[in-house]
Amino acid sequence: MFAAMFCCAVVLSSAPATRAGEFFVGGSIGQSSVETNVLDIDTSIDFSGEDTGYKLFGGYALGRHLTFEVAVFDLGTVSDSVFGFDVSSEVYGADAAMTAGVNLFKVANAYIKGGFAWWDVKAQFDSGGPMRFRDTGTDVMWGVGVRFNVGPIFIRGEYEVFELENADEVSLASIGVAYRF
Repeated sequence: MFAAMFCCAVVLSSAPATRAGEFFVGGSIGQSSVETNVLDIDTSIDFSGEDTGYKLFGGYALGRHLTFEVAVFDLGTVSDSVFGFDVSSEVYGADAAMTAGVNLFKVANAYIKGGFAWWDVKAQFDSGGPMRFRDTGTDVMWGVGVRFNVGPIFIRGEYEVFELENADEVSLASIGVAYRF
């Protein structure tokens, strides 16, 4: 079974890697994760949770293995209980990144990415009455991924980390599909 799937992937992936001058658009869905210290002090008052996140992206190939990409993302609503109180946060925004990759046996391309994310965080702390907090900013983002070419379509798996101010880790592990033209 694995051998048959591998052979199909090799045949379908014989399309060339992204060529310079090609545009692409797509979307991804996956698991988002947020971990932070609630009071921003060095204690064990930690907030962490996971939810479904998604992003819509588009880009332009500057070279065979170099692309520029922009995306809008929504990492869902992550909830946790801290000292018996409900805490939730929503993270969404946009990013711009460069990717650089290498071919893997004409079957796939592995890549790294780096850029900046413009983010907006809404948080709520329920302690008898809701206390709301909102923050925005611009910070570094980075990621790694693998994409499989199937003609003008590519399927990709990706792990991205958003280095948001006042957060220990904000990430998105996703699977997506894109169309290049």
